[in-house]
Amino acid sequence: MDPNGQYVKRQVDVVSDPVGYGFVIRGSRPVYVHGVDPNGPASASGLKVGEYLYSVNGQVVLNATHTDAARIILMGPSTASLVTFKDTTATQ
Repeated sequence: MDPNGQYVKRQVDVVSDPVGYGFVIRGSRPVYVHGVDPNGPASASGLKVGEYLYSVNGQVVLNATHTDAARIILMGPSTASLVTFKDTTATQ
């Protein structure tokens, strides 16, 4: 949570297509991006495997399970507004 810490947050808006959003989340407290379809909307929006979810559609999900986060995504509008974070010390 420290703004001078090793984590960087960013906003990613993913607009669903007829198949879905094009990404898979896993984990719990925090939820992370496990997979991104290279031809899907998440990839086009710049979402990357390994990013953690801070919030989904304005709701903080740091203490949520992937099931809870997925429910927020699926019950929302056709655009999933995600704030993600990643460890800047991790290797790419």
